[in-house]
Amino acid sequence: CEISMAVYTKTYDLSKVKSIPEDTYQWCLRNNFESGRKADLGHTSSCIKAWLVECVEEGKGLLIVAHNGQRHLGWGLTYQIEDYVPPKQEFQVYVPPRCRRRGIGSKILAKACAKVGRVEVFAHDTSDKFYIANGLTRAEAITGKRLKSHVGNKKKGRTR
Repeated sequence: CEISMAVYTKTYDLSKVKSIPEDTYQWCLRNNFESGRKADLGHTSSCIKAWLVECVEEGKGLLIVAHNGQRHLGWGLTYQIEDYVPPKQEFQVYVPPRCRRRGIGSKILAKACAKVGRVEVFAHDTSDKFYIANGLTRAEAITGKRLKSHVGNKKKGRTR
């Protein structure tokens, strides 16, 4: 990933689109915590890939894909969990190690909050640092307002 690249997001409402582009879907399936990358701690227990497959098959949730106009850079998924009262929106994100620490995951998280409001993060050994950097603790929910406040403070050199 180039350091000074523009990052765009494309959102697919899986309940409304008939299908997502096959190359995008395959890229997401190949790029997740189960890919065996050393930077992901060789984790095999992540369920982001399984949730993607389920959400696409059942037509539920939002898939948010970051790109630079030529390449995919990361992806996030938010979906409703009905088992909770009230139901909650869970959020997961994956950015390949070579593209991390460039604001890509934060942009995907901000887009998810803009689209669905409050999201619960799905903490994972590798993503804990990302969520902490965005002002969250394990299994904590965040809203777009809180995220905007935190990001604004980071830009001004202040932390919470």
